[in-house]
Amino acid sequence: MKRYFFYILLISIATSCKKDGSNSIFAHSIKAGKYNAGAMYIDTLNPAFELSISWDSLNLYGAGRDSLDIDTDGVFDLILSCSLLNQDSIHLLAGQEPNPYPYYKVELRNGYLVQATVESVSGLGDIYWVEPLDFKNKITEKETWTAGPTYLWKENGTPGFPTFGPWYNLNEIQYIAFNRMNKLGWMELDPTDRTHIKVNIIAREK
Repeated sequence: MKRYFFYILLISIATSCKKDGSNSIFAHSIKAGKYNAGAMYIDTLNPAFELSISWDSLNLYGAGRDSLDIDTDGVFDLILSCSLLNQDSIHLLAGQEPNPYPYYKVELRNGYLVQATVESVSGLGDIYWVEPLDFKNKITEKETWTAGPTYLWKENGTPGFPTFGPWYNLNEIQYIAFNRMNKLGWMELDPTDRTHIKVNIIAREK
């Protein structure tokens, strides 16, 4: 009888967790860079996706913006954009602050969310950084998710600002996680050159 009661209790807890959608003991997970061919779609981009940069007439400020269709339904889901400074023309600032400061930004559309960390900065509020993941890092439904805007990196001139972001000095393959209606996925990025970050692979749950 005690064993029967335990099973009933366990089923009741599982049911309430699934309905609640939070802190579920049955929350599924995937691993960055790993995929199950039977349970996931995978798209290897050849050539790798990267932003094309257009420079102003002074060859000082560069900008790029483009989109990716994560689920190949003909609708763009992820927007990547950047602003850059040409270090060979930096003297043209003549001691003035850049406007804008260089950055690399990620935004999601159509219900997609990206895993991020939040950094609170005095006077500036919260800034969301895209979380870099190592190969085989676990991705679950219970991460911090946002549609953005989020940044891979972002320079600034604010005294005391603690960081330019987690991707600023990365020099090896990393992954970002995304989520749409609790179907998880990841992208493989090459941040070796932070001004020309490449997207190599997109994988998502079926």
